[in-house]
Amino acid sequence: MKRKKPRKKKAKPRAKKTTTRRAPPRGTLTYLYVLLSVHHPGKTYVGVTNDPGRRLRQHNGQLQGGARYTSRYKPWRFRTIFQFATRRDALSVEWRVKHMRSKADGKGVQGIIRRVHRHGQGRAGFQELAFVEDRQGTLSEKIRIRYI
Repeated sequence: MKRKKPRKKKAKPRAKKTTTRRAPPRGTLTYLYVLLSVHHPGKTYVGVTNDPGRRLRQHNGQLQGGARYTSRYKPWRFRTIFQFATRRDALSVEWRVKHMRSKADGKGVQGIIRRVHRHGQGRAGFQELAFVEDRQGTLSEKIRIRYI
């Protein structure tokens, strides 16, 4: 008696998975910021956000979140904030600032700011936002930060 070979099951065509990614609301600006440690001179941090006030409170431990690096050298204050029209541009410049260094830019905070200017020029909506540089890193009237 001959044994029948088991039939191979045909794979059913699967429906493509669609991920639901929320697009940022239209007209939302994105900010690239440079933080300076208050108690540890020379320690800086560069990041991107759409709400600088909330993000600063996260880095200072007042809200959950923030980067692991910033928990070691708190408190932080803003050194400068740059505005971009799109998140993509802001993230691109952030990556370039962190990875593409030039001796001509110099060292420290001033070197970081020069790199942002070098890579940010020509990007949509790029501008440096001025603020009063005091102990708390308070921003001027040009940018409103909502504290919730």
